[in-house]
Amino acid sequence: MASSRNDQMRCSHCEKTVRVNSPSISCSSCLSWFHKGCSGLTNPEFNKQASLWNKSKATTWTCQPCMDETLLQSGRRTNTKTKSRRSIGPGAALPEDVPENDQISLRDIMNKLLQIESQYSDLLSKYNEQIKINAELNTEIAEIKCQLSACNGPAATSSASMATDDLLRELHDREKRRGNFIIFGQPDSNSESISDQDKVTALNVLNSTLPNNSVDPVSIRTFRLGKFAQNKSRPIKVICGSQISQRVLSNSKILRNTPNLSSLSISSDKTPKQLQEYRETKQRLIDRLAAGESNLKIKYVNGSPRIVSVDVNHLNFQGTQIISPA
Repeated sequence: MASSRNDQMRCSHCEKTVRVNSPSISCSSCLSWFHKGCSGLTNPEFNKQASLWNKSKATTWTCQPCMDETLLQSGRRTNTKTKSRRSIGPGAALPEDVPENDQISLRDIMNKLLQIESQYSDLLSKYNEQIKINAELNTEIAEIKCQLSACNGPAATSSASMATDDLLRELHDREKRRGNFIIFGQPDSNSESISDQDKVTALNVLNSTLPNNSVDPVSIRTFRLGKFAQNKSRPIKVICGSQISQRVLSNSKILRNTPNLSSLSISSDKTPKQLQEYRETKQRLIDRLAAGESNLKIKYVNGSPRIVSVDVNHLNFQGTQIISPA
């Protein structure tokens, strides 16, 4: 057997020309050509290689010089070059460029497949884990939207359509402000001692609304909101911790019957979005009163402004605050 393109090829063993249709075979490693008799293959072995070529256009035979070189090099590969690939028998495929010494053992292939399978299993596991995390995040986001929508009331549809990042920022801002409350009605001045006076006012409010609790004055911070203006009282922001602040707001009605504090009012520290929501609710209240409705006021229920009828004032909503439209 010989390739139809081996007219100018010489046997690497005897250096004689390998003629067309003469029994011959090429080394799968160095791609050199050998007569059948020079290859050292028995008839069954030669026929097996011919059968392999007919099926897969590839051979597995390696010449003795390449085997010796492999042993000498201890498995190291030489620089790859290209030669014209030859095959067994007549009707061989046209030559093509292939790397020299391009042979991979079956064990190498199996090891590579096992490695790929292991990597695939790891990626699949990470993919399934990420899907689970995404599902949990989507559930949390849906719950946040429901909570924020419930807090803002049915009229605040903009809250439900907020982007996820805006939702998280808003909730984070509200959580930070839970430890604060705002005092209204305290006379203002532009003197340097105003901060000390404001802290005394804040401590009086705390002691009145929490009579059985001692509050550490060092842990209380106060400052005025906005710029000073004549004939205008700036609100006092008090930072005291969430637990203290929430209890103070729950007992805010006590201030009405407390001497020297009855002129003051307190409210929670609201985010800019909550303030905007109140202004919008207040405008809707003014519009409804101008349209002829009466006995309406704004009541804070669970931190959200609602327009309610004065007829429901007998209900005791904990932590609520009624605000007139003026």
